Amino acid sequence: MKKFVKKENGVTIITITLMVIVITIIISVLAFYARNSIQMEQFGNMRADIEEIENKAQMYYIENGVLPIDQKTKKTRGQMKGDDEFFNQNDGDTYYLVNTDFIGVTKVYDTQYYINEATHTVYAENTLEVGKKNYPRPKEVFDKLHVESKTPSWEDECFDAPSDMFTYDDSGYITGVDKEFCDKHRNDPAYAKYFTDSINWKNIIIPAYQSNGKPIIGIRKNAFTGVNLNGGALKIPGTVKDVESTILGGGSNPKEIFINAKIIDVNAFRGAGFQQVTKITIGPSCQMPDGASCGNGLFSMAVNAKELVIGTTCLGAYAFSNCQNLSTITIDAPIEIIPEGCFMNNSNANSTMKIDLPSSLRRIEKRAFANGAIAELIMPENLEYIGEEAFASVNWGQPRLNKIDFNGNTKITEILPRTFKGCSSLRSVTLGAGVKVIGESAFESCQNNLSTLICNDKLERIEQSAFRYCNGFQNGSVKFNSGLKYIGHFAFGNTNLRNKQIPSGTQCESDAF
Repeated sequence: MKKFVKKENGVTIITITLMVIVITIIISVLAFYARNSIQMEQFGNMRADIEEIENKAQMYYIENGVLPIDQKTKKTRGQMKGDDEFFNQNDGDTYYLVNTDFIGVTKVYDTQYYINEATHTVYAENTLEVGKKNYPRPKEVFDKLHVESKTPSWEDECFDAPSDMFTYDDSGYITGVDKEFCDKHRNDPAYAKYFTDSINWKNIIIPAYQSNGKPIIGIRKNAFTGVNLNGGALKIPGTVKDVESTILGGGSNPKEIFINAKIIDVNAFRGAGFQQVTKITIGPSCQMPDGASCGNGLFSMAVNAKELVIGTTCLGAYAFSNCQNLSTITIDAPIEIIPEGCFMNNSNANSTMKIDLPSSLRRIEKRAFANGAIAELIMPENLEYIGEEAFASVNWGQPRLNKIDFNGNTKITEILPRTFKGCSSLRSVTLGAGVKVIGESAFESCQNNLSTLICNDKLERIEQSAFRYCNGFQNGSVKFNSGLKYIGHFAFGNTNLRNKQIPSGTQCESDAF
């Protein structure tokens, strides 16, 4: 008799296995979406933080010239986390910790943020790992974040300089040297390049930041009057907005001055202590003040300065007047105006000045190079105005100008009165194509060397005494143009000009020659 086994109701092993698999899949899917949801939220928080920090950091930078950072907490690119593809290719190698309190940012994503010194691109310290990629920030097009910095290279030292060497007031101005600190650290290698003790310094490098991380706003009057620089350098970065008067004393004796401060008192560099300066470098942020007269300009005390590098477009009247030893001027900015008396009284018996005037130059104001050492004037094609006595001998000065080259310039239509008066080294003049009028006494007293004048086709008037006492014409020549309308009183008086052909129709005063 066969036995029949009765099937019992229940769950088989196969069913249980299938149920476990399904549940595992469901849990995995839920976990994936949960994790993805968390990561999306973190990405959103990171993005919001970075956008706010970058916007406010840039506004802070525009206002203060420095970034809102903890200067002492920094990383190199090698220390930063994250895949290369998520970093700005224009980044410099240094990343600073952002001080979000300075810019009023309340972070949503729980991390610290670092900002690159060159591009101002912000990255999270705690990166997000997604799909085997490590994100220090959401992926962006970084070209928009590239910062065109106008900071001169010499300012790098200022951003690295320690701030604890100086004292500050509540407004962020340097008030002086921290004598106790300097004397205490006189043998510390970290400060060896700056000072020997609180009085004797090797270089005064003004830092960009105070010890609390906030920017340095300015330098107070007499801040360094007790300091001897012993032939070192003074460097003031563009982060400094205001430099008050007489910041150094009579015994300071710096050899080089580098300055990029925006506002500078006209008396900031007064005193005998600046007579040993041999090189001056002006940064792009400077708005140089006007001096009232010759010898009272910003750098008029730097009588032994030989080299000048100009990176600003804003020069001051009489700024370099009485700098009698200037031999090289380099202009690295699109200057449009050289103001009144800017380089007046730069001539001495032993030097001439080399300067290449930029193509952007439109105006040379009154007495700009009077009594100057400039040897050759090569006019830029956009130059449209040269003021009275711009290159003249004033009060018996000795200008060294020996050549005038209009260089194709057609915008100069009038040579104003006394513009080149007393330029006794000048040998010949070939007028530019646009010149219509030679003003009163424009070339008077150029004495024995000026012997040749070549007029253009448009010249209409030669005014009174224009070439008086130019004795070189006695053995030289003047070629007048056919369209010349007028030759004034004594225009060639006391020249003994022999070779002259006056065009018919020209009104010539009886005493013109």
